[in-house]
Amino acid sequence: MPYCLSSKQLRKTWKLQGTSHGHSCYGKCQKHPGGQGNAGGTCRHRLNFDQYHPDYSGKVGVSHYHLIGNKGFCPPGNLDKLWSLVSGQIRVNAAKNKTGIAPTTDGKLPKQHVTLKAKFFSRRAEIKNEGAGSSCHGIAETNPTRNHEVASSIPGLAHWIKDPALQ
Repeated sequence: MPYCLSSKQLRKTWKLQGTSHGHSCYGKCQKHPGGQGNAGGTCRHRLNFDQYHPDYSGKVGVSHYHLIGNKGFCPPGNLDKLWSLVSGQIRVNAAKNKTGIAPTTDGKLPKQHVTLKAKFFSRRAEIKNEGAGSSCHGIAETNPTRNHEVASSIPGLAHWIKDPALQ
């Protein structure tokens, strides 16, 4: 019995099965070797993404587990605007009351004794308060956002605080 070839085996594609059919070997199995589009931006292609697209993943820096934001909350306040926080009547009463603690209006500090309480005071703020006859009282041990210590614990700054109760 003679050997018969099927019609499928007579076609050229049968001979080229497993090769690239005349389209060179370079396009073989190279459609998306690293994934399509932005795939791998957080793992295998991270170096490229960090270099050319720094804000792509949105995760930067050291992880801080159980972060409590109240510890670092220290909003800045301008000394020239302190009196704008209170009404005019409170300022008049504070000028008359010489003994008690006066609350802190017109863009500049008045020439009256005012005790300011806040988490942190900069050196320039303490110098301005001293010139206006006021005293600063820091109520926090440290300021985590700026990593400074309270003025009363820094040597050489105790003479800025005029209140004997605060020294």
